[in-house]
This record gives sequence, structure tokens and C-alpha cells, in this order.
Amino acid sequence: MKIQTQKKISSKKGVLVAPVFMENLKNLSTAFPEKVKEFILNLVKEKEFKAKKGEVIYTYLQAENLPHKLLIVGLGSSEKYNGNISRRIGAKISKIAKQHKNNEITLILIDEMIASVKELLEGFHFAQYKFDFFKTSKKENGLHKSIDILELITDKKFDFEGSSKKAQMLAEGMNFTKDLINSPSNYVDAKHLTREARKIAKDNRYEIEVFGKKELEKMGWG
Repeated sequence: MKIQTQKKISSKKGVLVAPVFMENLKNLSTAFPEKVKEFILNLVKEKEFKAKKGEVIYTYLQAENLPHKLLIVGLGSSEKYNGNISRRIGAKISKIAKQHKNNEITLILIDEMIASVKELLEGFHFAQYKFDFFKTSKKENGLHKSIDILELITDKKFDFEGSSKKAQMLAEGMNFTKDLINSPSNYVDAKHLTREARKIAKDNRYEIEVFGKKELEKMGWG
């Protein structure tokens, strides 16, 4: 997944994501296109959207120079918004985009979300995980469709590169662990774990010591 930042919406593909805090329902971010603002304000007027945490509305846009799909996401209260919620929101957006077979996401990153952007990106990465190592056909469809591009729209300066790198490293480590857990025991046995551990140690210049049956018995491990 390629992740990048832009000051303005440039893509016309995939889905445009508009996140909203409850406090901002009547004073929407200036980063939102007018067409999006009008739609959300009409929803609020008709009491069809309250921006509760995790509340979503997926619809279609008829506007030039914008993606033709729109996902509105409620973030709840800005005072309670934290890294854990941000991570869950990122995963939810990713899953919904995949369900609707979008491989590009344009997310308007409002200012209050920047402090937990690393966790947001973690959520996107975690939701991309799929275990298909043993499948003969790896054809993508529905929930297994991958997100190719995530574009964050913001004019604020922050350590995007550092946050993105940390999120990716954590996701790669977790996905590697998930692969080990999800694999059958006749494939991931003690020898396999030993090989993987030695490889990780070598790649990262760590020292490693593996205890076999004799060593464990000597140490009284039973």
C-alpha cells in the first residue's frame, strides 16, 4: 500500500473519506469540498447522522474533480479521541473500502486527527492482512481486495514519514506473527520456528541461542 500526503484532492478514483467529530457537525472542516459539506449538513438536518464513534454512511458523489464514492465516518467526541480509537477508525475505513471493491482511498485528515496519525495508519495496515499462503488461487475479491493507494489530504506539517515508517514496521512484525499462528502445526514446527528466529537474528545482527531437549532437561524445564 502506497501512502502519501497532498494539500488538495487530486484523485477522481476510489472513495473519498470525510471524518467528522460530533462537535464539528455544524462547523465542518474547511478542507471538505462544498458538495460534501452540503450533503453532510442535509444529513444532520434530517437527523440521519450524528457523528457517533464508528458511525458510517457510504454513498455516491456527483461532482467533478472528486472521487465518485463518499464515505462519511463519525469520530465521536474530540476530547475522547485517542490512539486506540484512531487505530480502529483506520481499520474500519480500510475494511469498508475493500468491501466496496475500492483500491484507492482519499482521506481528508482533519487537524484533530494528526496527533494519532501513526495509530490511524496502523489500523489501515492491520486491516490489509490476509492469510492465503496455502491457497492455490489468490484472486482478490470483496474483503480480500487490497488497498493500493492511501492519500491523506492536509496542509499541516508533521512527521508523516516517521509515523508512516513506524506503522509499517509494526504491521509487518504483527503480520509475520499472524502467519506463524495461522499456519498448520505440521508446517510451523519447532525446526521452522528455529530457522525463522535465526534468520531474524542474522538480519538484525542479534545473538541467538536455541535450547534443545537436553539443555531444557538440564535446566529442569521438564
